[in-house]
Formats: sequence, structure tokens, C-alpha cells
Amino acid sequence: MTIFNKWYTGLALALIGVAGVLAGTADYGPGMSPDSTSYVECARHLLDGEGFQTGWGLYVRWPPLFPIFLAGLGLLGLDVMDVSRFFNAACFGLIVFFAHRLLARELKFPYLVFTGAVTVLLFEPLLKSSMMVLSEPLYTLLTVFFVMSIHAYTKTQTYNRAAWAGFVTGMAALTRYYGVSLILCGGLIIFLRSHELRWKSVMGRGGAFGLIASLPLGAWLLRNFLQTGSLAGPRGTNPYGFVEIIEFLSGSLTGFIMPQAVPPTLRLVICAAALLAFLFFFKRFSNPGEIEWPLAKTMAITILVCTGFLLYSYLTTWLDPTADRYLTPVQFAVVFLAVYFVDSLTGAAPQIHQAGKLAAPVVLILCTLWMGGLSLHVISRSGEVIDNPEKNLAWMEVTSNMHPTASLLTTKGNALLDLGEFAKAAESFGQAAKLSREPGPAWIRAGKAAIRAEDYLMAARMLKNAKRFDPVAGEAEKLLSQLPPEVRERLQDPVSGHDNP
Repeated sequence: MTIFNKWYTGLALALIGVAGVLAGTADYGPGMSPDSTSYVECARHLLDGEGFQTGWGLYVRWPPLFPIFLAGLGLLGLDVMDVSRFFNAACFGLIVFFAHRLLARELKFPYLVFTGAVTVLLFEPLLKSSMMVLSEPLYTLLTVFFVMSIHAYTKTQTYNRAAWAGFVTGMAALTRYYGVSLILCGGLIIFLRSHELRWKSVMGRGGAFGLIASLPLGAWLLRNFLQTGSLAGPRGTNPYGFVEIIEFLSGSLTGFIMPQAVPPTLRLVICAAALLAFLFFFKRFSNPGEIEWPLAKTMAITILVCTGFLLYSYLTTWLDPTADRYLTPVQFAVVFLAVYFVDSLTGAAPQIHQAGKLAAPVVLILCTLWMGGLSLHVISRSGEVIDNPEKNLAWMEVTSNMHPTASLLTTKGNALLDLGEFAKAAESFGQAAKLSREPGPAWIRAGKAAIRAEDYLMAARMLKNAKRFDPVAGEAEKLLSQLPPEVRERLQDPVSGHDNP
């Protein structure tokens, strides 16, 4: 069973994740939201050499790293929407791969490594945000790198490790303002781990980390303040009470490992009991001679600090209470602690009682049932996870009006086709053809959509244009021959599409 903790198993799961994201966005493109529209707009303005702008003013409400990546990859000739689709799929795959490697490094039972990695792979909020133009996949990946880099520091406590951890943290903070929590988390871990060093050494390493981690975001916030008079743009006020916010957070943190019917208060009680049990067994069966800082401690501090910072954010500003994606970056750490807890109990069970020898096969059966149930859950909610034409069309309308591109207009045409809006689909495909470097296929699609709309005059115009391009000329001629003759005779200019008077 050691195959389950090998690197190639993690790679296979990562590739499955990449394929799943690409398949889920193949027909209608990546999902869109108000945040997505701003990212796309900013990236396109960057490509046009206009700086950090959107269609409605300066880009200040979000940090700049995600649109910078989109614009940079857009220089390869791809549309920003296509770039985001492949970029987020790659980020998702890397998250799954590195989560598997972290689990394989720390757990004794290979099947639990596999179970944890599959849980990350099938975690719905992360999977869903990876199928949208959102920065969560990039930020989550950088959070994984943060955990790896700051934990590497705890082993050597060198300036180089502190500086590298600071750089990774700075990139995370430049992706989402929520990354400030990672700066606090890194500083806390450096302070807690450095008890063997002199206070000057602790201050030096902590200062190096904090300076490097804070500089990128600090420069961006200064730019915002100089241009708008605010650090991060206008923000709404919090309309929720403290108890409601606790319920939001507990539901997001435990929603994927507990049934939705479990009340939020009971969720917290169960988690607290599990944590106390873990601490008890960890203290009882750990080796007193060990001086290494365990990865589980790094994960736990990351969860506590990041969740606490999100709680503070909820109390001081408006955040969407239904957005599970806010806690997506630390969910991999929650998965790690959950399977680490089971792994520790399974290993300790034989020392507690003779019947504990049955723990390993029982855990194997339960893990198999867990993964099967999680898979069925994701499949049953595939209509929610995978974007559909109704969800995407409104934002495609907004984006295509501001920045029309062949790729976006083709995707919009596909969505309109599936909604039965054949005439509108034909118009969208026609607009895509006029912007495309290889317009033939788009003209053919436009012609077919017009035929389904029974607008034969429009179909004739589109197909006449398609005849001018070799790859589809034969198909266009065949479709034209099936149209009523009087329709073709009324056509004057196949390029401009004007009718005879």
C-alpha cells in the first residue's frame, strides 16, 4: 500500500484535478463574478498599456498580483479569459500535489495520505473557485508555499530561510489583502520557535521576514493612498452580530467534514473536543527528547491566526456571509490536522489496548467510505460546481461589451446556443469572427445558429463569409446549397453583410 504516498500518486491526483477544472470550464469558460470582472478588466488595461484601471475607475479594491499574472501570460497571445482558465487549473493541480507531499512527509499510514489528498481534490469551495476568474487558487497555492517555507525556517532558523519565507508571504499579501494574516502568522511562528536564540537574533530574523513580507503590499497601499486618499478603496460596514459571524466561520471550516444538518454550535464543540483529544494523545505518546517543531503545530497556528484575522475582518467591514471561499486558503491545513489526528490515534491505539490492532483496518474501511461519499456529493452537486450558461451569461455580457474578444464572444455564443437563443448566438459568433485571426470556424458557427433561428438571410451572409476561408469553405458551400435560392440572390456584399435595397 506504499503506492499511496509516492510522489507519482500525488502527481496523478494533481493531473486529475487539472483535467477536472478544464473540463468544467470547456463549454462556457470560467465563471464570472463582480470581482472576476474587475480582474479581467484590469488585466486587459495592463495589456493595453493603460496601467491598473477598470471600466469604472482605478483598480484599488484588490491587490495587483493576480491581474499581473493574467496580463503577463496574455502577452503569449491568449485571451485573458483563456489565461485565467488554464492558470487557475494549474494552481489547483499544484495545491493538490503539494498537499499530498506534505501529508506523505508527516503521516505513518499511506492510505491516510491518499485520503487527505483526495479530500483536498474534492473540496468543493476550492474546486468551484478554480473554475472561476478568482484569485483564491493562486492565494491558496501561496499559502501552501508559506506553510512549507516558514516550516523550513523552524528547522534551520537562518536568515536565508526567514527571507525566503518573507518573499513568499509578500507575494500572498500582494494577491489578497487577507495575506496580512500570513505576515502576522509568520512573525508569531518565528517568535515562538526562536526561544533558543538571543533576543537580538530573534529580532533580526523576525525583522528580515517582516520587512520583506510587508514591502510589496506597503508599496501598493501607498500608491492607492496617493491616488485615491484611501488604502484599499471604499468598504461597507458589518451588518452581522458576533454570534452570526462565528456561525459563518464554523460552518465554512467544518462544512466539508460534517453533515450540513449539524448545528454550528455543535460543530464548534466537536472540533474543540477533537482538538483536546489530539493534544492529550500528542502529549502522551510524543518523544520528550524530540526538539523539532512539528508541521502540525505550523498548520494549527496558521488556521488560528488566519481564522482570527477573518473574524476581525467580518467585525469591521462587510464580507459576503455565503462565501466559503474566504476560508479556502486554510482548508488544506484543516484537512492535514484531521488526518494527522486520525494517523496519530491509529498509531497509538495498539499501545492503549490489545484491540487497538484493529484500528488500522477499521480506518482503511472508514476512509474508503469517506472518499466514496465525498465523490458522490461532488457529483450530485456538479450542476453547482461546474458553471452553467445562465450563471455566466450576465457577466459575459458586461465583459464583452467593455472588452470584446473573439474567445469571449465565442463562449458567449455557446451559452446562448444552449439557452435556445439562436439568433443572438449567431450575432455573437459573427462578432467573434470579425475579431478572430482564423474567422472561418466562427462564421460557420454563426451560419448554423442562424439556420436554427430560421433567419436564412443572416445564415446566407455568415456562410458567404465562411466560404472565403479554406478550412471551412467546403462545409460553407454545402450549407449554402441547402438554403432557399431566393435568399442567396438577395445578398450583395458577403464581407460587410449589407442587404440589397
